[in-house]
Amino acid sequence: MQDKTAIVFVHGFKGGVDTFGSLPQDMECWLGMQTELDKYTSTVYPAWKTSGKLEIAVDNLQAWMAEQQLQNQYTAFVLVAHSMGGLLACDVYLKSLREGNRLNIKAVLNLDCPMIGLHPHVFANTTNDYYNKFNKVKDVASGASVLIPFVGALWGANKSDKSGAEQRDEREKKVKDKEHNVQPNTNYLKPAGAAIAAISAVGAGAYFGRDKILEAYRAAAGLTTDHLLFLSNLWNTRSLKERLDSMSNAPVVFKNYYTHLPHLNDRTFCLIPAKHSSFIKTSNSLANDEISAHINMFNASSNSSYHQLLKHLVEDAL
Repeated sequence: MQDKTAIVFVHGFKGGVDTFGSLPQDMECWLGMQTELDKYTSTVYPAWKTSGKLEIAVDNLQAWMAEQQLQNQYTAFVLVAHSMGGLLACDVYLKSLREGNRLNIKAVLNLDCPMIGLHPHVFANTTNDYYNKFNKVKDVASGASVLIPFVGALWGANKSDKSGAEQRDEREKKVKDKEHNVQPNTNYLKPAGAAIAAISAVGAGAYFGRDKILEAYRAAAGLTTDHLLFLSNLWNTRSLKERLDSMSNAPVVFKNYYTHLPHLNDRTFCLIPAKHSSFIKTSNSLANDEISAHINMFNASSNSSYHQLLKHLVEDAL
């Protein structure tokens, strides 16, 4: 049987089949120039339900890959996953490994995946739209002062800062004056600020009340409690650590290429371990904040390191 490797692209929370832009085609083209024709095929995993239990999404992706393996006679897979899709990709690989790795997954290449969580300052450094969603949660949750430390810490807010909004506006203006990249499509991240605020409040559930948390979440984000359940994986520190430890010791090529803003005090979208060879910095001097960098990874006009990232991914897949 001829070797045929499928490069499977998996989007993250509220993403879709268009998340990766031209990256699937670019990878297939570059791989085709370096190997036998048709040895590598790029395929985008259809839009999946980023809500509910992560385990269900894992089972669904694994079943889909098994079906593709049978239909197309694939001999191996490489998973390329963005954002929370990286958690899914890791879990599919680890589950497959426990079952004998019949899928023959050779590499798990994550792109800005919050393997140990989001950086707590992400939403404090972005536009007022995100910050306003945080405030909306606080308004609905009026009288629940216990919520403030949880949400404030996560957003990087300072309780004693009397002009936080004004400072954010000034930072935005300075960045916009210096930068000229296109405004990203942030539709799938618009609820994220409220979601994060609501999830962080779960820790105060004994005082605040679960029903009121969910009420605040729905009012601010307009999503379902299933989305909240899915996003809660970002705050399960034990599972995050166990997943990263397992991937680090597994017999597979494992990388996490994370966005880095050198012109904005070295900010990142994800939390980065102090020392970990699998985490590789991809600097973007065009993005005006962490979220822009996160969702614009796959366009050379908005990511100054796109071609370098493409080169690394091709090398990892070979």
